[in-house]
Amino acid sequence: MHSDVRRFVPAEFEGPPARRPRNDPLDRGKSAALERLRQWTRSPRYRMKFTIFSCGVLFERFARGGLASVGIGGSTGANYQGAYLMDIEHSTAEIIERTTAGRPVYVSLISANDVGRFVAAAITEIDLETWPSEFRMAAERLSITQTLQYAESIKGGLYMHLNPRND
Repeated sequence: MHSDVRRFVPAEFEGPPARRPRNDPLDRGKSAALERLRQWTRSPRYRMKFTIFSCGVLFERFARGGLASVGIGGSTGANYQGAYLMDIEHSTAEIIERTTAGRPVYVSLISANDVGRFVAAAITEIDLETWPSEFRMAAERLSITQTLQYAESIKGGLYMHLNPRND
């Protein structure tokens, strides 16, 4: 079977694939899917290009109700309030602030609306044939500590850290 798809965009808006851990228990088949896309890119018979949009963490993860409140992330099983880093409403957080080498852990944050605007701009303003295999976007790059401090300032108090540790 052959279709005339010139460019495929997988429905995964996460961090850069090159930075994802090998044998990630949360992979859910993404590595295998990306490898298949790479094979099709090189295939003389079924050549198809692809582009991944890497955006990091959506601000909506921290909203009341989490990603589920805006209808996102249902397939992940971690779209509920407090599923990632902290639960702002209940002032709790489970975080890893530093790597084993003592360096701060950083996270790239962006809103779902900004991701939509970025993708729309790419579609309307950039020639599809010149798209790279990956577009990266981020509105903020903060350390985990800074992210928690912002939440504390918004909430007006300190968070109860659950198992803060270095990994």
